[in-house]
Amino acid sequence: MAGSKFRKLIEESGIKGGGLKMYCITRWTTSSESVNSVLTLKPVLEKMANEYADLLTNNRIKSIIQGRNFFSDLEILAFVLNPLRKAVLFLESRRATLADCYLSLARLEAALKNLPQSFHHDFRIIALL
Repeated sequence: MAGSKFRKLIEESGIKGGGLKMYCITRWTTSSESVNSVLTLKPVLEKMANEYADLLTNNRIKSIIQGRNFFSDLEILAFVLNPLRKAVLFLESRRATLADCYLSLARLEAALKNLPQSFHHDFRIIALL
């Protein structure tokens, strides 16, 4: 029942690309796609938590979605995962060179240096070593 309401809300909101993208352990780049799909569906998820909480089968979902930092943490995670995903996908191609590898790492470093100062301090230190 919650799934059909969720799909209906997605359709009504005009969001393209379907529903939530699931993570696949054998294709780790799907983690980036999963995070991006949650961010894209933010208004629908908030509406589900606020107006249709009785349809949710897990009581923790509502409190997670309504949490102050949930979506902002996902935005920061997407900020890190997206350049990493692009680098890996490009380096998996047959025409990638060592220069491409270096350039991808430089882009990733630039993204990490632009992390907000308020982001998890220990992660920032490790990521920028």
